[in-house]
Amino acid sequence: RVGLLRKMFPKATFVFVHRHPYEVFQSAVNMADKYYWQCYLQRPTVEDVQEFILYQGELLHRRYMEDIECVSDERKMEVSFEEVTEDPVTALSQVFKALGWGEDFERFRPVVEAYARSLRDFKMNEHTE
Repeated sequence: RVGLLRKMFPKATFVFVHRHPYEVFQSAVNMADKYYWQCYLQRPTVEDVQEFILYQGELLHRRYMEDIECVSDERKMEVSFEEVTEDPVTALSQVFKALGWGEDFERFRPVVEAYARSLRDFKMNEHTE
């Protein structure tokens, strides 16, 4: 969707939060198991669902890699999911600095810190193998 977003918002800046593919797969399987069943006309096999998840992941990643090449380095940044979840204030501060907005972050720091505190007790889903 990078290409579409660039057309709609020519001055857009992109922040890509990446996560280990195995964790993405586990999360997608969990979501499919909880939510997809109500969308099917016929009950798929577990293998069908897993194949769809793998296909979708490969497609999305390939399209992102193709589209992001057209974005200048000044308008894109990558950060790991682990960095964001372990220390959101520092991660967001680094994103702001990398994109040349470092001075602006200090205005938002209190809001980001308050939000990070509100997430202190949040428990992410745990996925079994």
